Amino acid sequence: MKARFRKMARLGHVSQALLRTPKAFFCARDYLFVIGHMRSYSSLLCHILGSHPEISGYSEMHQHYYNAVDLAQLRHRVYLANDKQLKGRFVLDKLVDGHKIAGNVLRRPDVHCLFLIRNAEDTLKSIVHMGKTMIDYGWYQDIAQVAAYYAKQLEKIQCYAKQTIGTAVFLEAERIVETPSQTLTALTEVLGLTEPLREDYSIFAQTGVPGHCDPSDNIKTGKVVPGRQTHEEILIPAPLKEQAEEAYWKCVTALRRCCTCI
Repeated sequence: MKARFRKMARLGHVSQALLRTPKAFFCARDYLFVIGHMRSYSSLLCHILGSHPEISGYSEMHQHYYNAVDLAQLRHRVYLANDKQLKGRFVLDKLVDGHKIAGNVLRRPDVHCLFLIRNAEDTLKSIVHMGKTMIDYGWYQDIAQVAAYYAKQLEKIQCYAKQTIGTAVFLEAERIVETPSQTLTALTEVLGLTEPLREDYSIFAQTGVPGHCDPSDNIKTGKVVPGRQTHEEILIPAPLKEQAEEAYWKCVTALRRCCTCI
């Protein structure tokens, strides 16, 4: 019953939005979900994607996706967040936390998923460093909780990948900063974009804002910054590191089976 009321509320919200902003709805669009975890260079990739003339959206919209109503709501929210513009072919959202996508949405032919994961050691250290220096969230500094988050998110990514219907892409996150030109050329081709993705990108209203985007200074430069920090001062207990690496390779194996790999 509660789920029914929530759906009715969303439908009512979309209906009102339709009356106010019909341009956000009456046009053919595909949906592009960048699905990863914290510190997977997802903000960097979404800024590059969102700067392309065929893609609208660059940050987290913080919503679940259960049906077509939620996809319509995404269009409206991205339209408002992009100065009442909805350009090009794709509408983009980034999902790195607890927001869900239903199987019936993942299997839609107009929904495309880009799975983005980063190796275990660098991810765990980067989240802990962020917790100590940028964002005052206590659990970010607890390496055990961070490792649990990482493993849980990789499990969810595997589950999503298995429900897609051949339109999903898997990208190892490190490639964005290690071989950006080659990686963006491949991604341009896979997404069928008519213009190449570029290493430089636009700065948006939510760039650098915690909760929407990477809060570090690098994202504000407007370009790919190579040679990221390794945070050698942060130590990961051997059992946690082993468990996280096992979760990483299990996820990589599953994604390589289900997705087009870049």
